[in-house]
Amino acid sequence: MNASLRAQIDRYFKGTANAAESATMFDALIADEEATRYFERRRVLSDLDPQKPGAQDRIAQSLGLPTSQPATQPASLRTFFAPLLGVAAAAAAVLFLVVPGGEDDGFSPRGGGDQPSFSEEVLVFRVDQHGSELLKGDIAASDELAFAYRNPAGHRGLMVYGVDDAGEIYWYHPAWTDPDDNPAAIDVREGKDLVELKEAVTHDIGGRRLKIYGLFVDAPTTVREVEEALKGGADPAGARLLADVGIQGETR
Repeated sequence: MNASLRAQIDRYFKGTANAAESATMFDALIADEEATRYFERRRVLSDLDPQKPGAQDRIAQSLGLPTSQPATQPASLRTFFAPLLGVAAAAAAVLFLVVPGGEDDGFSPRGGGDQPSFSEEVLVFRVDQHGSELLKGDIAASDELAFAYRNPAGHRGLMVYGVDDAGEIYWYHPAWTDPDDNPAAIDVREGKDLVELKEAVTHDIGGRRLKIYGLFVDAPTTVREVEEALKGGADPAGARLLADVGIQGETR
């Protein structure tokens, strides 16, 4: 994905893209899988942030239509606007459906004529005093990370952990602060909607790189069971790489 296309996507989600620029952007997305993944991540982040322009306003802006339409708008405009948004939303659902897949980021784009359906996914966010943003690039050793999941298959639980390049394991969900405990996977609810895990977690990372994994489970699974598998050189069945990031600054 080139820098120009990335900037177009950013302007679209800020609500500042005009109609011609948005049309060019959507044409380019069809042939660029990396840009498609980036678009979908921005869409998910926008859905989580109520202060960002909503989908209706973004599409209206790109079409040169008024945003945040008042109740007194002409009936003809309301009649035109509603079906247009429906068509745009349906097209986006088909073009930018995200399912577990690619090696680079754990997700890959998928399109086609089938009725779209979401598969499970876990997203990683960096949190600071200004809010949260989808994780991209390197992080500081003490950065706070937060997570959101989608669980349409109805898995029973979720575990999120990191492994640094020295083999040390860091637990995000469930929290594991007492070495005498053996917490199990956190409960998750079924549904295609994205659910935020409210707790932001920070660790004092010791290595120079960190891989973060998500693991949906259907049977009771504890942190010790996962760690035994990892220390034996095996990845737990179903574990999916969510992020592979460098650690900036001082580490212990």
